[in-house]
Amino acid sequence: MRILIAEDDSSLASFVRKGLDAEHYAVDVSSDGEQPRAMAGEFDDDLVVLDLSLPRLDGVATYAQTQHAHHHPARPYAG
Repeated sequence: MRILIAEDDSSLASFVRKGLDAEHYAVDVSSDGEQPRAMAGEFDDDLVVLDLSLPRLDGVATYAQTQHAHHHPARPYAG
């Protein structure tokens, strides 16, 4: 399973990545909203974790733009 984490807080992104790496997931990390949009065509992520307040392009806009690159329905959740 491939997971993309879009989080501008590097310590939080690193913490989450280490936990997922330990469970043997393939993990990519992005620090702004533009990178996931560019990466959507390169990788077929199974899960994308988006920070809603990303720099350059917020998480909601990133979600809307990257959803078109995936061939399966996305289910957004916020907590």
